[in-house]
Amino acid sequence: MALTKEQVERLPPVYRDFLLALASVVESKREGAVVRIAGVPFSHVFDAVNKLHGYDLPQVRQLADNLRVQNYITEDRFGFLSPTARGEEVIRALLPSVTEPVLVPPLPDLS
Repeated sequence: MALTKEQVERLPPVYRDFLLALASVVESKREGAVVRIAGVPFSHVFDAVNKLHGYDLPQVRQLADNLRVQNYITEDRFGFLSPTARGEEVIRALLPSVTEPVLVPPLPDLS
């Protein structure tokens, strides 16, 4: 069963913003996407959360741990974060556009 936007909005904004920092992973799975992104560096997520919420490193690490324990994200040994199927579901509820096909414009003849 897919999560509704109302269910997702019960998540505190900082968790939503954390997951939205991983949206490029979900977007890269769209039909027509050229590049496949497997994970986002923790530093990128830290920068996004720090800028939006002013959280410091230990706080963002705690957010990541909380999301990992609840099976919203995974983290590899290199510090790259990826949403799980559950995390992707939240991202899709927040950004419905991540499932739309990528449209490439036609190349005009310049001759």
